[in-house]
Amino acid sequence: MTAAKRCLLMDVGNSSAKWRLAIGGKIKARGLYRPGDDASRAALLGCAPELDAIWVSSVARDEAQVAFATMLKSRWEVEPWFARAEAESLGLINSYVEPHRMGVDRWLAM
Repeated sequence: MTAAKRCLLMDVGNSSAKWRLAIGGKIKARGLYRPGDDASRAALLGCAPELDAIWVSSVARDEAQVAFATMLKSRWEVEPWFARAEAESLGLINSYVEPHRMGVDRWLAM
């Protein structure tokens, strides 16, 4: 994954999502999105007129991830990329027998 010129970075939990807008590698805006909160939804969806990429770290339930991805894709016409724990990446080896069982937040921190 290469750096994008205009990238929305998301950290999604079960009840809310933290977001940052990076343009040219610099954070230009940030916020908190809560499902059902119109003001936080408007702030998120209004943070940039265009995006090149949406990168997501999510521990939310599958159905919540699908709904979230659908909302983002319909706004910017960009397919969100969801980070996933893998067996190996860039020389880092996951010690879990079932790599997907490691929390993606832990995987990304390494």
